[in-house]
Amino acid sequence: MDYIDKLTRSSGFKNPSCVNNLKSVLGLSTASPQSFSFLRPISMTEIKDGEYYDSLRKSQRSKWSMDTVASGVECFKKHQYEDALKHFNYALEIDTENVEAMVARGALYANKGKYEKAIKDFESALTINHTHSNAKKYLVETQTAYGRELERQGEFKVALRCYREALADNPESEPAKTRAALLTAALEKKAAEMREKERKRREEEQRLKKLQKIIEKDRRHKKHKKKSKKRSSDRKRHHYSSDSSHDSPPHKH
Repeated sequence: MDYIDKLTRSSGFKNPSCVNNLKSVLGLSTASPQSFSFLRPISMTEIKDGEYYDSLRKSQRSKWSMDTVASGVECFKKHQYEDALKHFNYALEIDTENVEAMVARGALYANKGKYEKAIKDFESALTINHTHSNAKKYLVETQTAYGRELERQGEFKVALRCYREALADNPESEPAKTRAALLTAALEKKAAEMREKERKRREEEQRLKKLQKIIEKDRRHKKHKKKSKKRSSDRKRHHYSSDSSHDSPPHKH
């Protein structure tokens, strides 16, 4: 008979008070988890909050993620952009709140002309750490660069919105100030030209309508005059015809 069989057949195994009796004999208490440990020196040691598994694991992942960012930055400096992007993406997989990874990836996107993705990364970084100086700086620079690109594409209103967003993030940004002022002036000038063009178009439209009325009136007048002349001519012919019939010689029988 093995140990399990002996244990399950013992009277104490089925006794509901067995555990309490055992605690009493061994001098154990349920008041503290340390009372159940036979490793008293360890169980009585006070563990700080940052030394528990979750905290230690988070710290390890953070360090691992930062090391990955550092590798990505090295690739970035060597213009190995695809490898750098892989490192930054992996760093964010390890630690989704790694601000440095977001900023580094945003800088890479901006460098490649992917302004919308870059802006999203910088804004995400600032959501976590609103005082991050590089994230603030790069965000304003990227918004301004994106505005210039939109201007080249003819998207002037969207470009102006980018400049205004840049100024909202940094009112002292001279490039954003300059571009916003120039574009605002250009848009106002264009709007004024469009209004003037529309005014002239309406004036020309009114002039043509008046001319059309004059032409139509003249046409009706001529038509009426022509009809009157025709009626007068018909009356004259009828009159001559009547006179001729009276003046004709009598027929000989």
